[in-house]
Amino acid sequence: KKFCDMSGYVEDDFLGRTHRLTSSDIHSQTFWKQMWSSLQAGQLWYGEICNRSRDGNLYWVATTIMPARDEEGRICQYIAIHADITERITTEQRLQESLLENTQSRMLLEQYTSQLLKQNEELEEAQTKAEAANATKSEFLANMSHEIRTPMTSILGFAELLSEDQNGTLPPQQRQEYVETI
Repeated sequence: KKFCDMSGYVEDDFLGRTHRLTSSDIHSQTFWKQMWSSLQAGQLWYGEICNRSRDGNLYWVATTIMPARDEEGRICQYIAIHADITERITTEQRLQESLLENTQSRMLLEQYTSQLLKQNEELEEAQTKAEAANATKSEFLANMSHEIRTPMTSILGFAELLSEDQNGTLPPQQRQEYVETI
């Protein structure tokens, strides 16, 4: 009855048939071979099995199977105890998916952080180069200003002396020297 409640099948569905009716095809052939090997050797088997209910949904059962022997010691039947663990398995799967998503998010964050650090380094390097170029430009302009200002001071000074001599009081030779100097 409990098995019918879990699987959604009724007893008549199983009469003359095996439990393969509920197979989800999730487990490998190796899984089933190992289970049957243990049981045929007379050993108790415990595992978690995913089945498919009558309505097509998957459900999980913790299963213990024990071989029963007849009076002569031969295995005559198997007794199985199933406990529905679907909720636990579903929770574990969600947790694993969440952990995977968190891991992927963490990896993306690390990639972005790495990219940002690299871009920051590149920006700092560009800023250093720009500051060095600006300092070189400023030094050049200061030198050029000095180099231009010194002769310009002389030129302006002689031009001013000439402009102040509107009456022509300067001797012509001195006037000629001022012009040549300019």
